[in-house]
Amino acid sequence: MTRIDATVSRDASMAPPTRDPRPLRDVAGQLEGVFVTEMFKAMRATVPDGGLASGGTGEEIFTGMMDGHVAATVPTAWSRGIAAAIARQLGDRP
Repeated sequence: MTRIDATVSRDASMAPPTRDPRPLRDVAGQLEGVFVTEMFKAMRATVPDGGLASGGTGEEIFTGMMDGHVAATVPTAWSRGIAAAIARQLGDRP
């Protein structure tokens, strides 16, 4: 009767694959930017229209551009933002 060695050596080829966390962080950051943009849009909707400094169409265009720029830069200052929470929750999943 032959004896079969049941021990299996664990080499590098059997190790679980490591995933690069950067794509997840990038997408989570984009989602955070969309959230901030929508938050700014909702905040701006509460401000009454018209008044002394009504700029018309030009103001609407540049306000949208400013909101987009600020929405892209604000999350970078957050140490524990939505992107960090999403990356933390989804980072360990297969």
